[in-house]
Amino acid sequence: MASTRSAASRKLPRGASALAPEAARELQRERLQEAMVAVVARDGYAEARVADVAAEAQVSRNTFYALFADREACFMAAWEATLAQAVAQVVQVMSARPGDPRSVHESLQGVVRGLASAVIARPDHARLLLVEVLAVGSNGPALRRRVVRRVEQWIGEAVSRTDGPTTISPSCRTVIACGVLQVIDQHLHNGRVRQLRGVADDLATWAVSYETSSPLPAHRPLSEPPEPAPARRPLPLPRGHQKLPRSFVDRYQRERILQAVTQLAAYDGYAGVTVPEVVAAAHISNKTFYDHFADKHTAFLAAYDEAFASLFAASWAAAAGQTEWTSAVRDGITAWVDHLAADPGRARFGFVDVLTSGRDAAAKMDESYQAFAHLLSHGYDNLPPGKTVPPIAAYAISAGIAGLVTEWIVSGRAHELHELAPDLCYAALAPFLGDPEARSTAEQLKAA
Repeated sequence: MASTRSAASRKLPRGASALAPEAARELQRERLQEAMVAVVARDGYAEARVADVAAEAQVSRNTFYALFADREACFMAAWEATLAQAVAQVVQVMSARPGDPRSVHESLQGVVRGLASAVIARPDHARLLLVEVLAVGSNGPALRRRVVRRVEQWIGEAVSRTDGPTTISPSCRTVIACGVLQVIDQHLHNGRVRQLRGVADDLATWAVSYETSSPLPAHRPLSEPPEPAPARRPLPLPRGHQKLPRSFVDRYQRERILQAVTQLAAYDGYAGVTVPEVVAAAHISNKTFYDHFADKHTAFLAAYDEAFASLFAASWAAAAGQTEWTSAVRDGITAWVDHLAADPGRARFGFVDVLTSGRDAAAKMDESYQAFAHLLSHGYDNLPPGKTVPPIAAYAISAGIAGLVTEWIVSGRAHELHELAPDLCYAALAPFLGDPEARSTAEQLKAA
């Protein structure tokens, strides 16, 4: 495969060999799309400029705007083309042995190996498809969900092609899809793309642990997300602060800023929020904002840090009250979903909106997955005799159940997350304890 640079910098033939106008335009479009991939891989979407993309493609800015309305339009064309190419490559790997009966494990290996092969072959394209797309305003998370759904579909098809009475529930297909994609994200971020080939079989081994003959009852289908609720303006401090302690005033102002950021991000994501809007929503002065934060980006990350710290503390406190690992996971997950359901707006910010702020937010989310993976890692000490679980499983589970929760949040069901607790409990326990015991513990939550 030609490099991005060589593909983007081919000069158009001239004279008698010149292309027809429409063919020339199509080639220029392709070169600009490849240039967008290269520039975004180097600088990130937030820093990518039309001038940089045009220079990379060796075309003029006028040519760029003759073919694309703006930077986002070019990015979206590159994203759609990348998705189509990735789908074709994964399907090719999955169907390498058509008609040959496979176990569920072998079928899932085909899915994960296909994904790994596509990423290894074109890592810059994979980064644009999975990571950088989140920075494209409020539409970014929805585009990422399209990839999740495609992987869910492949998992379902893989299981259906095998003989036997077992299946993998829709909830667990989402957990697997999100877990696998996050492991891919992590390898892209850490520059360890080629190691995905070795990790693929471990991910398939983890995924097959959700094979069951008696899945938990399905939930009603998720709907499209509703419009965000109107932002509520926090009450201002009394004029002159009435001799309130400085520490109280500072803390209250900071909380109001973070609340405003959280609420405003639900409408247009990071790109659509401005400091003046935050100042107006928080009912503070411009100076007060900059007394607390250097810029909008810093405020976004601080809002996430506070939301995650509160969520982790609630889950940790509930889990720490149990001496038995299974009970600790059950209670920790129950406290987790209850905490999220109590404040749907903050839940949406922490799982969806913050990711629109760019690579730093994605790195923070990765740290969150690792923190919850630490809670799950005690499962390795509680394995039944003779059972082994791949080391990557705890991280994949953590990311996978976060992905399932995200699906509910963006569908406007954050306030109903307690209904999802049994599915999350099963997803956390099944790889370590096996299907029967995990299902038994999950059914206890359904009966509660």
